[in-house]
Amino acid sequence: EDHEGNYWFCLLGEGLYMLPASYENMLSYEIGRAHAVTTTLDRTAWIGLDDAQILLIDLQSQKTKLTIPLPPGIDRVDQNVLHLYRDRDDRVWAMTPNTITLFTKSKAGYAAKNILKTTNYTYKNWSFAEDGTIAIAHSKGVLLQHEPPIKSHVKAKSGFIVPQKKARFEFIELDTFKNKITYSVFLDKNKSCWVGNSDGLFEYTVDKKLIVYGRYYDELREKIKSMALLPDNKTMLLAAEGFGLFFLNDKHLVGRLSRQDSLPDNVCRRLFVSDSLVWSTGNHGLTELSWKNDTYTKIVTYKTADGLLSDEINDVFVAGDEVFVATARGLNILRNKVIATKIAAPHVYIENKSFNTKELPDTLSKPPFYQNSRFQISYDAVAYREPEALEYRYRLRENADWISTKNTIQTFSQLTPGNYRFEVQARHLGSVWSVSDCLEFTIYPLWYQTWWAVLLALLGLGAGMFFAANRLAQRQQEKDTRKLQAEKRMIELEQQALQSMMNPHFIFNVMNSVQYFLNHNNKEAANKYLSQFAKMLRTNLEYSNKSSIPLEDELAYLNLYLSLEKLRCGEKLSYHFEVETDLDTDYIHLPPMLLQPYVENAIWHGVMPAEKGGTITIRVTETENDILCIKIIDDGIGIDNSRQLKAENPSNHHSLALALTSDRLRIMQQITQKTYSVSLAQISEQGGTEVTLLLSV
Repeated sequence: EDHEGNYWFCLLGEGLYMLPASYENMLSYEIGRAHAVTTTLDRTAWIGLDDAQILLIDLQSQKTKLTIPLPPGIDRVDQNVLHLYRDRDDRVWAMTPNTITLFTKSKAGYAAKNILKTTNYTYKNWSFAEDGTIAIAHSKGVLLQHEPPIKSHVKAKSGFIVPQKKARFEFIELDTFKNKITYSVFLDKNKSCWVGNSDGLFEYTVDKKLIVYGRYYDELREKIKSMALLPDNKTMLLAAEGFGLFFLNDKHLVGRLSRQDSLPDNVCRRLFVSDSLVWSTGNHGLTELSWKNDTYTKIVTYKTADGLLSDEINDVFVAGDEVFVATARGLNILRNKVIATKIAAPHVYIENKSFNTKELPDTLSKPPFYQNSRFQISYDAVAYREPEALEYRYRLRENADWISTKNTIQTFSQLTPGNYRFEVQARHLGSVWSVSDCLEFTIYPLWYQTWWAVLLALLGLGAGMFFAANRLAQRQQEKDTRKLQAEKRMIELEQQALQSMMNPHFIFNVMNSVQYFLNHNNKEAANKYLSQFAKMLRTNLEYSNKSSIPLEDELAYLNLYLSLEKLRCGEKLSYHFEVETDLDTDYIHLPPMLLQPYVENAIWHGVMPAEKGGTITIRVTETENDILCIKIIDDGIGIDNSRQLKAENPSNHHSLALALTSDRLRIMQQITQKTYSVSLAQISEQGGTEVTLLLSV
């Protein structure tokens, strides 16, 4: 047994195994991909599977499989069981993309009845109010139950739950959200219907008033994939796709949790609230959030290292002291709502110390160093589960602030003379900090750094040093002046580039396209075109004050621009993106809107002059030496052929945007001394152009 409580054992011919400390609190059922989970009052687990199948597992681990009846014309292969819900009458509701089915217990087993079925859209999510009212989110809007169902009663003799009267399941379409992709709904205690769709977050009150939260908070214009009411009964928890969790209290955004706040991922799939605990599922484990006194107190994430079958968590349901977890490989049942024992602090050790690349013996307890000497201290800690989660901190004096790091080697070369105490600690997966391992050493001044040597040098070389310092200051001032001029020119070029992207010709074409749609009574296309154009303008304004943006934002802006041009050009233009799968586009930064001029040039000088139009491909890769390679490829008439046409038919138009972008890259390379280059070449004699940008990241 190690210091974390894990057990280690060997099997002859099979190798070494570790049994997590949490094994006594967990059951596992490897049954394939589980999409949803709930339980009935007899503690039978219901697990939603592929192909409209539901698996029941009782307390004796006996398994029963139910099949959802599907109407004609619906392929079972496409009908995964997305959600399961046990209502107040112990009936189980099941949602697939095209059906909503109610299972009622009878003497012969469970009877299934399709409450809703459709092939016009797909169901996404639902919410059940305390009075039994149901709201359903689907790919084209929201369905709301017309009247709450009649309360059911239990017959004491038979033990089966039967309704007193026939329940009514009549649904109405909320016109407010018609033809909008809706991802989530939630019915609160005030009978308000909260809706998360492609335009953000909305609240539809019982008196039919609509509150648009995106007007007040830009964050709430994003896709809200799940919603829950926290135990204080006044704070809404919202899972925004790609942005983590938001806390909304009395119509005010009061907090946010993201990957920077210890969430394993900014993509949260589903939320579940039980007592003072909030559970969040995602692709990187199950997150437990403790909520007390209107705030969260801790965040704990459980993964395969804690015994889960998979880190891809699809659903979670809490019943009593058990947590049912639907994963990509099956079902886990966690006991007592605690999966893992308290993580013990790791042991940290100083392993090696070297002076001017020469390793020092361990017997030297307090080594002397001289100023300007270079020495290294290497250390390490022991962690058996997720060793990449180890954190370190160190300091050089007993009362100094700690410096956090992920590195296991520290190099010092510019310390002032004096006595030092190097102290290092480690922690793992939120544990307390370990006991320090320490190394004491002294920095001595060199002989010429003593006061009398310095005084002698000042007296003997004062005049020469003054001249040298003055000359050095002049050179530095000249260097700083050149750098300031380059940076000023860079800012001017960025502003000119941004202005050129929103030139009057482009705006006129946009307005002309909108007018065309309106004249042909195509309001939907006009609205969509105006909405995308407005979003593009807003993005331009946001980027105008930034020197760099994430690659993800640049590609999103480029996609927005291409979608606008696609609306104008129709079938003559097509495009697609090829981004290397393991490329971290959130953390790679580059100057804003660097690619748009080349894409615009490819459209209007390559693709559009071609008789049948063409395709533009944006390919993003990273080389082995950390150089970002972006290729913009079109199968148009080709740059050489385009230049020949311009020579035969000269005009006064010059590509100002391309020239500005080339100047920006040249000045960036001059300032940073890094690689920033662009090259253009025709692919073949028949046509096609490839633009290659190489950018240091």
